[in-house]
Amino acid sequence: MHWVVATWLITSLLGLGMGHNTLFEGYDRTLSGYHLCNMTEHVSVTNVISYPTSYTQRRPCGGWLPWAMCDVLVYKTEYKTQVYNISKQVVQCCHGYEQVGSYCALSLSRSAEFTSKPGLCPSTCMRRVYISTGSMCKWDIDCSQWQKCCQTDNISNIYQCSDPVPLGTLLKG
Repeated sequence: MHWVVATWLITSLLGLGMGHNTLFEGYDRTLSGYHLCNMTEHVSVTNVISYPTSYTQRRPCGGWLPWAMCDVLVYKTEYKTQVYNISKQVVQCCHGYEQVGSYCALSLSRSAEFTSKPGLCPSTCMRRVYISTGSMCKWDIDCSQWQKCCQTDNISNIYQCSDPVPLGTLLKG
């Protein structure tokens, strides 16, 4: 009975020890994840090719006349390195997404999309009506309730909280 427990313990420890080595191997993307795109990757592959070459060498002919020299055909192996550029299909995170563990996640440089509220900012001609004297903002999350962070005009780089434009207004106007 002790050997069964010992075998189970050794198997369990070996199973834990053979886990994922993230330091050296990295993570593979899970193919069941989202935001995966098929891409073509160009890779240079080097290949060493060996081939025989021949040359003549003077050697003693042998036989009755030891001083006679003959031309003998001798072979030697030479090596040549060839570089091939091949394209292969790989599955990578789509543009704007980066690999986090085994999955693809939205890049932090696009963090404003995490904080975006529904609706649209008013157009230039409608800004007088919809932009209130709201507070300054950087993202939609900085505004209260359903207000969005909109640019005040096309020239300045000032953003203020404003009420979003109703969809019906955009379709009529």
